[in-house]
Amino acid sequence: MLLSASLTICLLPLLAVWPALANDLNPCKFGQPCWPSTDEWTAFNHTLGGKLVNARPSAAPCHGADFNEAACESASTNLLNGVWRAENPGALQDLCELPKPLFFFAYF
Repeated sequence: MLLSASLTICLLPLLAVWPALANDLNPCKFGQPCWPSTDEWTAFNHTLGGKLVNARPSAAPCHGADFNEAACESASTNLLNGVWRAENPGALQDLCELPKPLFFFAYF
């Protein structure tokens, strides 16, 4: 009983900051209402001297209106190539985005 009460008291402050933590865990992404408009993006980029990079997912050429067979093949071929990923904004080295079989074998 004492452990349960102590745990409850310790976790109460977490409830107060949970909304902020949840926002940090789920950052704003392209296409969401929180994402800046093209005009806002351009204005912000201007304040930074044009240094912003409009990163696109590396597999974007493999889907929808952005489909490009050659670019898709390049993205597929270089999925695990760290040098290629480093040179392509949006091709982050996040193994969680890999298909499950590749994710598993990436560690072995």
